[in-house]
Amino acid sequence: MKKIITILCIGVLLATPGRSSAQTWSSIGTSGMNGSIKCLLTDATNNVMYAGGAFTTADGQTMNSIAKWNGSSWTAVGAGFNSTVWSLCIYNNELYAGGAFTMSGSTPVSGIAKFNGSAWVAVGTGAASSGIVAAMCVFNNELYAGGFFSGMGGVATTKNLAKWNGTSWASIGGGAQDGVMSFVVHNNELYMGGYFVVNNISFSQQYRIAKLSGTSWVNVGSKGVGDANAYWGVRAMSVYNGNVHASGYFAILDDGTTQARHTAKWNGSSWSTLGSGANAGITATTSTYVVNTSAVYNNSLYEAGNFTGAGGTTADNIASWNGTSWSAAGSGVNGQVNAMAVYGGNLIVAGDFSTAGGNNVGKIAKWNTTTGIADLNVAKASSVNYPNPFNSSTTIVVSSEVQLSNAQLSVCDILGKEAAVMTNISDNTIHFNRNDLRPGIYFYTVKENGGSVATGKFIIE
Repeated sequence: MKKIITILCIGVLLATPGRSSAQTWSSIGTSGMNGSIKCLLTDATNNVMYAGGAFTTADGQTMNSIAKWNGSSWTAVGAGFNSTVWSLCIYNNELYAGGAFTMSGSTPVSGIAKFNGSAWVAVGTGAASSGIVAAMCVFNNELYAGGFFSGMGGVATTKNLAKWNGTSWASIGGGAQDGVMSFVVHNNELYMGGYFVVNNISFSQQYRIAKLSGTSWVNVGSKGVGDANAYWGVRAMSVYNGNVHASGYFAILDDGTTQARHTAKWNGSSWSTLGSGANAGITATTSTYVVNTSAVYNNSLYEAGNFTGAGGTTADNIASWNGTSWSAAGSGVNGQVNAMAVYGGNLIVAGDFSTAGGNNVGKIAKWNTTTGIADLNVAKASSVNYPNPFNSSTTIVVSSEVQLSNAQLSVCDILGKEAAVMTNISDNTIHFNRNDLRPGIYFYTVKENGGSVATGKFIIE
């Protein structure tokens, strides 16, 4: 394959070639939330971010368990909910929320609901009584929902796991033996993580993680991660550098001896640790919620939760892995992290903490690694965009040399400042809306697994 050398996010080249960066923590809004934040979701199409959790106010304004951030202020999303929101997802251009709630205002919604633009409405009959929808993911044009529930929509064999096609609920592989906490799609395959230790159909050992094959769940490795210890679980998954990364609370890999310390990577054929020796992985506290969330940001994998170090480095509840070593995110945050998302060129971090980098924040903060002169990168594929110039929107088509999965589009202005970001891209045809971008010349980069896939330039009139 021909390799194309290009400069990403070209700025004014006044410095010595290389890369300079500054890392900063700062608040979002004024006072933040008055209760725990459990999930974040970036809606790149509308350039907004949603936060869900167990709060009743955001920046002092009434927001019942869910709020929307437009880059400058928080607003309510309908009537919100009467209990905790644990997960958020966009399916068929509609916002879905999952959690432990039963009502939105006066409307019954059992564990899952969708927003119709003005109000939250039920998704079928939802989860069985006292059920919790803790994770959602779109795969093959269907919405997958996992969590802790005895059934979904009254359909048999949907314990802890079900899928929605926009009209009805259905079972997948007989459900899950125990709680489902995370999903990720890689190479057009769906992975599921949670607390389960056996397959509901064959009762074969599937420790904490499984992969969908047709209509059945199959092992990832010989068993998965951990052993039969009922307290261990995979709570977060991300794709980074071509590997599926699984994190949570577990101490060993599926060979029964390799010490993993709560995070591991799967290369398609075997599991391995992040780092080596005694310093591999995350330094746990006494909590079982060691790693709750992970995200790829600026070519690094960030993991966060409730811990004191990573790879032998002191790290307060958040750390980054660059493929070789661990680093702290400044002085970190002073409490548990539950969710992360990339929005507006920043890594948004949320949970139960009150300070980030020593700054007072209300359960949510942003971490920024500002890049100076951009590095030279090797693009893996070519791309075209049309119309160019354009006024309102353009279409970027990445060549078939790669198949995008969970990719990101970064748009930079002529000075190299990131102006827009789209995430969760799994189609080689990308529709980019101008939104609030001013007329001018922009450079875009399509990134996947922390590396550059394709680059290009467009002009907004």
